[in-house]
Parts: sequence; structure tokens; C-alpha cells
Amino acid sequence: MPRLVPMIVLAALPRLRRALAATTAASLLATALLTGTPGAAAADDGRRAKGGTDANSAAEVSPGDWWDELGPAGTDQGVRVYLVDRGEPNGGVAAGISLEPQAAVEDGIEVKLIHGSEVCNSDRDQTYGSSVEPQLNVLAEVSARVRSSEACASAQRLVLTVARTNGTDTRRIRLRVTQTPAVANVDNYPKVEPTEAGAALTVASTTEGEPGTWLGDAGTLESGRAVASSIGAHQRHTYRIGVRWGQTLRWMVVFPEASPSVREQIEKHGVTAHSWLVNPMGGAGAATEAYSLHSGSDISDRTPTQTAYNSTQRNNMQGQYVLVVQTLGPDGVELAIPYQLVAVVEGEVRTNLGPDVPLEGPVGAVGGGIEWLPVAVIGLGVVLAAAGGLVLYAARGRR
Repeated sequence: MPRLVPMIVLAALPRLRRALAATTAASLLATALLTGTPGAAAADDGRRAKGGTDANSAAEVSPGDWWDELGPAGTDQGVRVYLVDRGEPNGGVAAGISLEPQAAVEDGIEVKLIHGSEVCNSDRDQTYGSSVEPQLNVLAEVSARVRSSEACASAQRLVLTVARTNGTDTRRIRLRVTQTPAVANVDNYPKVEPTEAGAALTVASTTEGEPGTWLGDAGTLESGRAVASSIGAHQRHTYRIGVRWGQTLRWMVVFPEASPSVREQIEKHGVTAHSWLVNPMGGAGAATEAYSLHSGSDISDRTPTQTAYNSTQRNNMQGQYVLVVQTLGPDGVELAIPYQLVAVVEGEVRTNLGPDVPLEGPVGAVGGGIEWLPVAVIGLGVVLAAAGGLVLYAARGRR
């Protein structure tokens, strides 16, 4: 009887191969259905959004972080179209989009939130001539604090379009979609004014920083506790810190005087360093360039505004703010530029300055990166089904 077992297995080999092939195909299909394209992007960029080229082919995007590809200006691939939902009736919705522009040529993007044929809100950003910019950022929002028609204000679903206005190549765009509670009247919340310039921040001691590369994986900062790290010739580091209604955020990036060897590489390759702040809705302030990486310099924000809903400033939402430090230079150059970063959250919390929104995560987000649990469950189910099939094959063989 023991000799029959190898014979049974050999006889079943063609069927086993077919079963294993089917199992592999089913697992890949399940992964593709749940994640978009297998292995398409790191979790820091969120989920893959495959935007359409017009309203009929628009892809729905829920609150959270997404990424997509945007082609050259003036082409079908240079426009991406999505559908967004307001969440609760008359709630707010916003979309912040970022793109690293093409170097040495004019580049630009534009975002619109549309209802029917009406543009409810729009924003655009671009580079000029040979100017060097680390990031293009646009933010469109429909809410009580944004003037719009009655039709826009009451529409539950809106069309979101992202278009390349300049640029000749295909670039990755990063989207953050957020929802905010319904607000009957923005004037129910007080307006605030910028605070007086504070004293320059200082760095007394540091701990080792653990930066991310974008919003979803940004490292954590503690107020007043400086971190130190090193950044390459063309690299982005990100850190997040929570700011509540009524508080202000001041920050500073310090580039100590470089060693002779590092200074030589900075000068040789023309490396520049930049920093900017991204708010919880994915809207970014203007990037500031370090005056000099050769002899040491700093980038700082000393005159902040209190975080308030009734504001035209970019810091108009309670939540996680992300500080970005980025260098621009050639890829593939081995270089470690030291820097120090400190951020300080100041002021009393004033809950009367905005609606109740969470401090953690993207506002209104329902999930960020790839959802591995459903993939694992489906994959396990496929494997178990295949195992059951093998048992049946063996049972038939014994007959």
C-alpha cells in the first residue's frame, strides 16, 4: 500500500500543476483587485488612483492619501478626473495635490472641483522659466468658508480634475482628499490675526531623527525637541506634528557648516535645500530655500498664525502638519548633508475656533495605504481551497 502513494502523486501531477497555476493566478488577481496594481507604490504615497480622462471615466476617491500619474500638458494623459463625495450633507470636501516639477523647464498644474458645468473652486501653481522649485501644490475646497453658488454648496458629489498646464513628461502626483463637518455659517467662528514675531528658535541638543518620505509615513516630532539627520543630494524628508485650534507652529531647519569634502560636493553638483509646511488637507505653503549650504544657514517661520477655521491662511485646520525638508541635485550622488530640525507648538487650545475634527491622520480619512488584511484573507482562502482540491485528488486516486 505505501508504494501506491508515489504513484498517486505522479498520476496527479498534471492536475496539481493546473491547480497551482490557478491558485497563483487567483492570488495575483485578488491582490490586483484590492490594491490597484501589485507593487505599484510604497505605502507613504497611499493607494493608487487611476483617474479617467473625462467625467464619464472618472474614478471615485474616498478620503485619504492617493497617487496617480499625470502626463504632458495638452494630451489626454495630462488630465486626470475623479469623483469625490461631501460625506455628511453640506459637509466640506477638499483635495490637495502635489507634484515635483520638471527641472529647467516651465511646469504647472491646476485643480478644479466641478458641479455640472460650474467650477466651484480651483487653484493653480507653476514654475517660471528656469526657476528651481521643489514642489508644485494646489488645493481646492468646497465648504462653508469658500464662496460658491447654491448649486455647488448643496451638491453631494463633485468632479475633481487635475490638469497639467505645462510640462512635457509624465510625473507622479500625490493627492490627499479630506472631508470636514458641515458648518452652517463660517462667521460662527472668530477670525484671528498673525501673532507677533517670536524670538529665534535655538537648538541646544538633538536626538536622531526618523524621517519619512511623504505624508503617510512622516516621522513624529515632539514640540521643542530637536532632531538631527542627514539628507542626500536629491531627497525628501518629512516629519509630522499635531496642532490644535488656536495654537501656532514655529519651526526651524538648521544646516550646520559643512565639512570640506561635503562642501566640495555641494558646490560641484549645485545642491540646494528647501523646506515647507503641508497642512492636514494636503495644502502647502511656499517653499523657502536655505541661503547657503556651504557655510551654514537656517530656514525658519517666526511669524505664524493661530490655527483657525475662519481663515484664508493655509493653517486653517486642526490636525497633523507635515514639515518637509528637500534637497535638489543630481540623482545617484553619494552625499550626506547634515541638518537639525526643531518645531514648537505654542498657545492655548481654543475649541471655539473650528469644528470638531480629529487631531490624528488626514481629516475624514477612511484609510491610507494598501489594505493587506483583505488580501491576506482572500489569499488564504484560495490556498485552503487548493489544499482541499489536493485532498480530493488523493482520495480519488486511492479509489
